Amino acid sequence: QKNLESYLQDYTDMKTGTLMLAAPQFFASYFMAPLISRFDSLYPGIQLQVNEASTPELQQKLLDSEVDLVIDSSTFDDKLFRSYPLREEHILLAVPEQYEINRHLMEYRMTARDVCEDAYKNPDCKPVNPIIFREFTFLLLHKGHNMNTFANGLFEQYHFTPKRTLYLDQLMTSYNLVKQQIGMAFVSDTVIKRTSGEPGAYLYKVQAPNVCRHIYIAHKKNRYISKAMREFIRLSQQIYQENPYTAQRFV
Repeated sequence: QKNLESYLQDYTDMKTGTLMLAAPQFFASYFMAPLISRFDSLYPGIQLQVNEASTPELQQKLLDSEVDLVIDSSTFDDKLFRSYPLREEHILLAVPEQYEINRHLMEYRMTARDVCEDAYKNPDCKPVNPIIFREFTFLLLHKGHNMNTFANGLFEQYHFTPKRTLYLDQLMTSYNLVKQQIGMAFVSDTVIKRTSGEPGAYLYKVQAPNVCRHIYIAHKKNRYISKAMREFIRLSQQIYQENPYTAQRFV
């Protein structure tokens, strides 16, 4: 039914139709805005609908054909989905700025402004050993989230378990709680840069296998790809592709 609707919409040459999008709350609020604005100015006849959902729910929505496209930083199974990288992001450790331990880590710590200026990409920027924070509260995302997998992998790599943990649903919420001095959290540079480098936390580079990841736009495999979907993917890559030579073709 969904494929038929998309196929028939293409006969209107994108003068009418609906495109269903989905993303986690943060991406829907901060990352999709320029995409939606650009697409809407070019194709005002296409109605865009945006669903906010947690990462574990997004892929199921794609499989159930509840949405056409998803933007997320999770890993997409290439047997089920076709995904296109938009840009790379880096995971950092955010620590409340009022914590005394920051005074002893001046050679490692960064401000939000430093992150906005890509200081963590400098080879001279040293990664901190996260085991020194084991006695503090870690704000983690619930199981099923990509950041939860990263955090638990890092704890295993450095052979420690945080003394206290608090579990949340949204990455943006965890970063806001860090800035309110509640605990520390792993966050992406995307979150920091999209929130205007607000103060309240120090950021630390960490060393881990998956410290770099990609933000993808994805659709269900083996489905009809409408003109609206193709154009939204193209615009997404045009706006966010850090290296245009790595852009994938879609069929």
